[in-house]
Amino acid sequence: PALMLLRPLLLLAVLSCFNPGLFSLGSETGETYYELLQVSTKASMKEVKKAYRAMALKYHPDKIALSATEEEREAAEQRFMRMSKAYEVLSDEMIRNRYNTLVENGIYEYDEKTWNTFVYEN
Repeated sequence: PALMLLRPLLLLAVLSCFNPGLFSLGSETGETYYELLQVSTKASMKEVKKAYRAMALKYHPDKIALSATEEEREAAEQRFMRMSKAYEVLSDEMIRNRYNTLVENGIYEYDEKTWNTFVYEN
């Protein structure tokens, strides 16, 4: 079971190397990683992990009905990848603190490039 949870993070890392803009849904939807995982901003690491596991089981792309359209499958995959990204960010205390700073300034997506740009411009 633990390896099942790591697979999406590894896939996320590989895909983001080839297409850094792939996970830009946050700025488009205005949804924070906290909202996506349905946890409070004060949630402990244990609560974040529990929420991610529950959401990953619920929204895993393999659980999409066979009758789903290609668009529905793509949306499910993107949501799952975004949930994986949210978990990756919120489960690392340093990155989570950086993300919180970005959210306070209206930026809902985290990556190193965004953080570095923000730091050097402010």
